[in-house]
Amino acid sequence: MSIDPLEAEIVKAQPRASRLGFDSVLEDMFGLNIRALKSIGTLFRRPAAYFDAARDRDWLQRFTPSFRIWLGLYALLAAMRFIYGGETSPMVEHMVTQMETEAPFSEDDRFTLDNRQFAVDMYKWLFVLLPFVFLPTYAVVAFLFRSFPGQPGFVLRLRYVFSTVIPSTALIVATTPVLLLPLTVEHMFAMSVMIFPLIFALDMLTAYRGPLSKLDNSRAGVSLGLAVLLSVAYLFATFAASFPAMIIALIANMSPTVGG
Repeated sequence: MSIDPLEAEIVKAQPRASRLGFDSVLEDMFGLNIRALKSIGTLFRRPAAYFDAARDRDWLQRFTPSFRIWLGLYALLAAMRFIYGGETSPMVEHMVTQMETEAPFSEDDRFTLDNRQFAVDMYKWLFVLLPFVFLPTYAVVAFLFRSFPGQPGFVLRLRYVFSTVIPSTALIVATTPVLLLPLTVEHMFAMSVMIFPLIFALDMLTAYRGPLSKLDNSRAGVSLGLAVLLSVAYLFATFAASFPAMIIALIANMSPTVGG
């Protein structure tokens, strides 16, 4: 019996289960795969190589696009919400303490709030909203910061901007499990004091060793100054994104509880 040629092509095109592995699971769940993990490693070890690849439309077929990695890392953060946004997590405990001491909503008869559930829902909303509010603020950074070598266009500058923050975002993801420890408010404050300068330094060093390394060697001081300036721009972008996200999360969280 002869086989229909079209049916033969369809059968030939069917994927083989043996080719699917953990790499495929990561790709399906978070948009990450082994190539993405190698890309992150390159940004830590040899960022200039990754930024050079960003100039190619297909990233030289060697690296995962920076925006996809960044979005995948935020998907991982969202998946780990049970760590930082659980009812007994240190971050929730800290917010509950603030609400009870500085903003005792439960004492106002206009609201019927469960402080702990309110805090849990706030973090849920925040980590849903943050990627969407970071997008326009990072786009503004890419639009305004035009000191990359070679006068790249907006799209390439946007690739550079997302590439620069990948190591610090990966650091946040890697340190999130620390919140499983029984941390006090004092511990949380100490962690913040340590992590924010480290994030700033990572952004600065990635930019300095990445695209800004292409500046003339005699202008090393200029490269370092521009890297610091770009890191400061990221700080402002973070605050600019966090404020509207907090307001939207607050409104979304409180709207069902406002009584007449």
